[in-house]
Amino acid sequence: MNLPEKIFNKQFKSSIRRDQFSHNKKKVVESDLLIGYALKFMRKPLAKTELSEKEAIRKKLVKEFRKNNGYSRLQFIYAAAIILPLLFIGVGYWLNPLLNNQFFNHTAQLITFKTENGEQSNVTLPDGTLVKLNYSSELIYEINNRKQRIVRLDGEAYFDVTKNKQKPFVVKTAHFNVNVTGTKFNVKAYANEQKSSAALVEGSIHLTTSDNKTIRIQPGEKITYNQEKYSRSHLKVSSELAWKNGHYKFHKTPLQEIFHVIERMHDVRIRVTDQSILNEHFSGSINKREDVNRVLDEVIGLIIPITYTEENGEILINRKK
Repeated sequence: MNLPEKIFNKQFKSSIRRDQFSHNKKKVVESDLLIGYALKFMRKPLAKTELSEKEAIRKKLVKEFRKNNGYSRLQFIYAAAIILPLLFIGVGYWLNPLLNNQFFNHTAQLITFKTENGEQSNVTLPDGTLVKLNYSSELIYEINNRKQRIVRLDGEAYFDVTKNKQKPFVVKTAHFNVNVTGTKFNVKAYANEQKSSAALVEGSIHLTTSDNKTIRIQPGEKITYNQEKYSRSHLKVSSELAWKNGHYKFHKTPLQEIFHVIERMHDVRIRVTDQSILNEHFSGSINKREDVNRVLDEVIGLIIPITYTEENGEILINRKK
C-alpha cells in the first residue's frame, strides 16, 4: 500500500473527530497543510518527501473530493486539516480552529501551537519551515491564505523559513510584523512585556511597524522595540539563541526582565515586594538545569543584594538589608 492510499486507512480516520465541514472544501483538500499533517501521521518528514509523492497525495485527495461530491467521504479531511492532534511534534500543543483574533481574517481557519511554562518544543510547518518555540509561547498558523504564509506570535520563537518568493512568510506580533521570503531569525514578542525584538541570523527580513513604517534588517543585526521606540544593535548570535538549549546570557539586563525569564523557565510565580529592585541590572547567565533557588542565591544573589521567601506558591523577592 503506497503513501497516498495509507492516508485513507481506518487508523488515520479514527484519529480525527467529526467537525463542521468547510464551505470551501476543495481549498482545504488541496492545501499543503493537510498534506503536511498526513505525512506527519505516517511519521514521514515533509522535507524528505519527494515532490512526486506529495502530488500523488494531492491528486488522491482531489479525486476523493470529486467522487464524493465534496462531502460524505471527505468529512474527515477537513477535520484533519483543522483539528488533527499533533502527536509527533512536541508536548504542549493543541489545535484551536475557533480562535478569534483581530490580526487575522475571522473567516480563515487557524491552528494554534502552544507551550506552557517550563516547555520548549519544535514545530515543522507544512511548507517545511522549522520553528523552535520558547517557554510560554503561542504560535497561530493561518491555513487557507494562498498569497502569504502568516503566523501570529505571542512569545519567543526561532524560525528557519523555507524559501518561497511567490508566497512571503509573515510573523505578526503585538508591536510589529516581520516580513520574510526565506531566512533564519529570532523574534521575541511577549504580549505582557513592553520590549520586543527581531534578530536576523541569515537572509533578509524587514519589519512593518504599527504606523506602517518599514525597517530593514541586515544579517547580524537586532531591532528592539521599547516604549514606542525602535533601536538597532549588533547581534551576538550565541547569546541571542542560547535559549534554544535552555541557556540564557544577559548583559546589563533589567532585573524585571530576568524574573520573567525565570518564571517561564521554571514555571514559578515571582512577586517583588521592594519595587526599587526592578531598577537593578544583571550581567551573567542562567541555565534550565539549575534549580531556581540556586539561581536566586548563587547567581543573581551574589551580584545584587536580594533575599527571598516562598509563600502560598509564590517567591517573594525583597532587598537584602
